[in-house]
Amino acid sequence: DVIIITGKGKRSSRHLRPVLRPEVQRMLLEEFYPPLGTSSVPGNMGALSVSSADVNAWVQQQQQQRGVRFLAIADALKSLTSGERLKQLMKKRVDDNTNIHP
Repeated sequence: DVIIITGKGKRSSRHLRPVLRPEVQRMLLEEFYPPLGTSSVPGNMGALSVSSADVNAWVQQQQQQRGVRFLAIADALKSLTSGERLKQLMKKRVDDNTNIHP
């Protein structure tokens, strides 16, 4: 598991009413995909625990997305280096000029 230390709010404007802890929990649930759930660490109000299963699922998702992005970039580079994109642009330019001047 991953332990996140947020503190228990000793110096909060409202003593022992944490500000950081609920914000970290919200961020992990709303801004991460898949969401990372948290639980309290027994005996430590200033710490959150994220299960290793949740962390592993998140890491796996990130790796899959990175693979998808790399494949898209590789396809774009392939079309550039093979000259296909250049050929398409040149053909379009010729076709456009042919249509302007019959």
